[in-house]
Amino acid sequence: MSNSMDDSTARLFGEPGKKPSQKNACAACARRKIKCNRQDPCSNCVKSNTVCSFALRTAPSRSRKRLVSQEDLYARLHRYEDLLRKHNIDISLPDNWIHATIKQQDDSSYTVETTSSDTSNASKPAHGQQNWWAELSDELKNPTEQQVPLPQVLGNLSSTYESPYESPVPASPTTTSLLFGSRLESRKLMSHPSPNIVFKIWQYFLDNINILIRIIHGPTMQQDILKAIDNPQDMDNAQEALMFSIYTLVVTSMSAADCLAMLAYEKAHLLAQFRNAAQQALTNANFTSTMDFKVLQALVLYMLSDPDSEETFILSTVAVRISQRLGVTGKDDPKVSVFENEMRLRLWWQLIFLDARAAMARPNVGASLTVAELDKLRLPKNVNDSELYPEMSEPPSEYGRFTDMVLCIMKYDCNSIIRLSKHIPPHARSLRIWSDFYMALAEKDEIIDTVAEHYQKKYLQYCDPKVPLQNYAIIMGNFAISRMKFRAHHPRNNPDWSTPEEIEIMFFHSVRLLEYDNCLRKTKLPQQLVKHLTSKIQIDILICILTGLRRRATGELVENAWKQIEIFYADHTLLVEDTKNTLYMAVGDLALKAWKTRISSSRLHTTPEFILKLLHQRNSMHNSATESHFSPTNLTNGPSLITNETQNKVASSSTPLSMGISLDTPDVDWSFWDGLLSEPSLGGYGQEILGYNIAL
Repeated sequence: MSNSMDDSTARLFGEPGKKPSQKNACAACARRKIKCNRQDPCSNCVKSNTVCSFALRTAPSRSRKRLVSQEDLYARLHRYEDLLRKHNIDISLPDNWIHATIKQQDDSSYTVETTSSDTSNASKPAHGQQNWWAELSDELKNPTEQQVPLPQVLGNLSSTYESPYESPVPASPTTTSLLFGSRLESRKLMSHPSPNIVFKIWQYFLDNINILIRIIHGPTMQQDILKAIDNPQDMDNAQEALMFSIYTLVVTSMSAADCLAMLAYEKAHLLAQFRNAAQQALTNANFTSTMDFKVLQALVLYMLSDPDSEETFILSTVAVRISQRLGVTGKDDPKVSVFENEMRLRLWWQLIFLDARAAMARPNVGASLTVAELDKLRLPKNVNDSELYPEMSEPPSEYGRFTDMVLCIMKYDCNSIIRLSKHIPPHARSLRIWSDFYMALAEKDEIIDTVAEHYQKKYLQYCDPKVPLQNYAIIMGNFAISRMKFRAHHPRNNPDWSTPEEIEIMFFHSVRLLEYDNCLRKTKLPQQLVKHLTSKIQIDILICILTGLRRRATGELVENAWKQIEIFYADHTLLVEDTKNTLYMAVGDLALKAWKTRISSSRLHTTPEFILKLLHQRNSMHNSATESHFSPTNLTNGPSLITNETQNKVASSSTPLSMGISLDTPDVDWSFWDGLLSEPSLGGYGQEILGYNIAL
């Protein structure tokens, strides 16, 4: 009894140092391929009255097929080597031999494309290994991106920059692909335009764009363009990125008609091609890790082609960081030439304003630079490009005169005067804070008068209106002063706006602003670089003028006001055509009220076209009683067929959209207009601040 118990216990728990053996199926069950309960004898053998026998489990014999095949392979290899030796053929390894596996890994970093045949011939994994390669996507199996070895990217960096810290994560040469996509150097960029077209683009850039930014030195760049045209195969990535960025900026700045006439291509098609090529060229130049000043110039030009986009909002901060890494921070570097220091300073100032413009257009976003960094900046030299050259050893002299740097330096000068004013404390001198800083109206007027006096004394007195660039300076300078006055005295910022004196000031500067806005729109200046000056206050200007015209029927300023309004309406047809826009309809009602005041005078006035359209529109929509007076036939016969009596009736009537609006009084209800202007679709016209309209 005890022996059987010991045996069963030993079988159950096992004896120390001894593993219980696991039975196989009996021979009969294994042969019949049925389940065996592994008892001795098993149940199947008992039922069939068969002898039940169990064989000990043994490890399966290792197949010698592989060993035999390897031995056969070695035997054949030795036989081939003997044959080679008999024929005096050297079979020793060369000195530059690289193991096939290592060479394959090394070459993979330079491979541009892997064909499908190469993939299909890849070696299969050994038995028992998972085939990870088969599970990869085609994009990862056959990458089109050329992986540039890290030493090649950082080769120039090591000689000029030595970081005191070592990053635990190796730098990636393909960080640029996160912004613009992968590098495609295996595929050629689109061909550059013909030399004739290139020179037309370059001349347009010099005449209409570079005068506003001055980050490209004309004489030097022209030499580089000539070299690139003569030997396009020798053009490096930096020069190519710079040229495609110029192409993109120029086509963006052209009107559709000018683009077709000058370049013989549709603007939309050409812009899409140049923009994609500029992105690819910047990617090929590795702009996120570049140490080339040209690449930074190309990036800034690319951003200026669409300065208000979300892409530029992100890239402007990237550009600031790239500049700081390059040492382009507005400080003179004794290690570089006088010429390069000046060009760096010009670029840095432009980048500061581009970054601030992107930040100020978005709530709760600050500029990238601190107050201390801004205070240490000097202004660029007010000199012509012809006075700068790479070989110069001394900075050029400045003296009182007009230069081709004037449009840039006026903007930078104005910003410095305002920031360093005694009315703005040091802690509020950043581009964002000082623009939000509260000041009394008298203090604002004092600052604006200081800027106006400085402009006149230093710049405008040397300007000749007959010279295009100098005429631009006159327009921009006077426009800046009127805009600052308009914002300072606007009812939103001025609690005493209802006094007669303040009303006259607002009307005067509103008319001047609209006139300058119309002038700027008619110039060849790139609209994407100047539209932010007025785009968010145009409706405010229009409301102020039309409200003022309800009080005034005659006078030189009144005549000019109606002239400028007619030009503005002709250039902005949606103000009449978009009948679903509540704001536009309300402004149209206000215009009709102002026109009622004008025709009430004894003088005979020709009805402007936009007034005719508004009258016809309101009549057809809301006043069927007078519909016969505004038939298409009558409209084509001229404005004289529309009598003052009829115009008075339509202008006096209120459309459903204007019901509840206090348009019957000459005083403007800004709470109503602010409600319309604050609509997100309108870009927050009514939320502008003085600072935004001073500096940018």
